[in-house]
Amino acid sequence: MPQPPDEVADALQRVQARARQITTMTAWHERVTSSATELHRQLLQVQADLARTRELVTIQQGIIGIDLTDTPPPQLVAAWRAGSLGYTPVQVLIDDATVTLIVHGPAREADMVREAYDWCRVRQIWREVAAEVRGAA
Repeated sequence: MPQPPDEVADALQRVQARARQITTMTAWHERVTSSATELHRQLLQVQADLARTRELVTIQQGIIGIDLTDTPPPQLVAAWRAGSLGYTPVQVLIDDATVTLIVHGPAREADMVREAYDWCRVRQIWREVAAEVRGAA
């Protein structure tokens, strides 16, 4: 069988090498596309889970009476998060009255829902105490 000239053999090798490269790149492209599709599906699932979680948090807030638009004062949040082994006074404004609260206990993780609930309870207790004091006077 006659051998092709060197130029033809070299060109044939280059074409075969390029064909192998294209085949390899096509296989990688299919893998990447498959991975991207799976990641996109997972992202959509996470977004749906997040939306449902937000709905549940809103429902929970309504049940326990939390109003996240009325956040606790920053100095109180800082005191809660820092914690105190002693008794730390923190001044806050409740119903146009300056009230000194005493913070005592371990540091707390940041939790806006818990902080809003605690602030709501603090104000509720203050209002009850203030009403009793006014009633006794």
